[in-house]
Amino acid sequence: MKFRKLISLSVLLLTLLTAFSGCSVGPKPTPTMDNADTFNTTPPSVAVSPSPSAPSYDRQMYTAYYEVAEEIVSKYGLFTETVAGPGGFVRGMLIDLDGNGKNEFLCFYGRDGEMNNRVAIYTYIGNEVVLLLDELSSNGFGSLGVSSDISLSEVGGITYIRIDFGEEYHYQHLYVYRLENGVMKYREYYADTETEDGIMEHIVYKNCTIDGVSVSAEEYQTDYSKYYANSEYYLTKPDGGDYKAADAQAFLDSLKAMC
Repeated sequence: MKFRKLISLSVLLLTLLTAFSGCSVGPKPTPTMDNADTFNTTPPSVAVSPSPSAPSYDRQMYTAYYEVAEEIVSKYGLFTETVAGPGGFVRGMLIDLDGNGKNEFLCFYGRDGEMNNRVAIYTYIGNEVVLLLDELSSNGFGSLGVSSDISLSEVGGITYIRIDFGEEYHYQHLYVYRLENGVMKYREYYADTETEDGIMEHIVYKNCTIDGVSVSAEEYQTDYSKYYANSEYYLTKPDGGDYKAADAQAFLDSLKAMC
């Protein structure tokens, strides 16, 4: 009887050891968005910056950005189509502009009574939202031929925001902004323009200046044209479609989910 009891106890111990070993031996389960550590994942709708590491996740920062977005929507409404173009909260973006591992909040919106959209850029410093830039995207005339283009471009691993306006048959005027050490810096380009035989492809640049300093037409074109490469217009999706009200709402919803 003792022998049989010893065998039974041995079998029981072997079974228990096998069961426990199955809990600790072998590869760990692959993390998913449900069980992964938050700081090891890139939050949804966060644009990956040119920096080596993805922006860090800061719930307090995204909550503060969401409150700013909600305030803009409460003042000017959500995306609306008007004669002068889209108004209200048109588009939001999260992107690390200076490569420091934290996202800035870019907002494109239109105020009541203004003919063109604005671009506002916010960052987060010392547990507070800081407004870096809030500029009208055009001279506000709204006349035929006056463009009000806002675009983002990447040059040498740095993200630039370009505000391009002018009466294309008469002049070109644009500002190129970049974030550096917590400050938005810019270059200003201006040139009078003429067309040969009325053909837009044959533009002649005259009286060219960069930051108020006179330069040759060749130097002017070479310098400003680099900001048109790899550029993304604020109203154009990667697939070529246009941003609409549903896209603005989707951004707000995704930002709220990160709070």
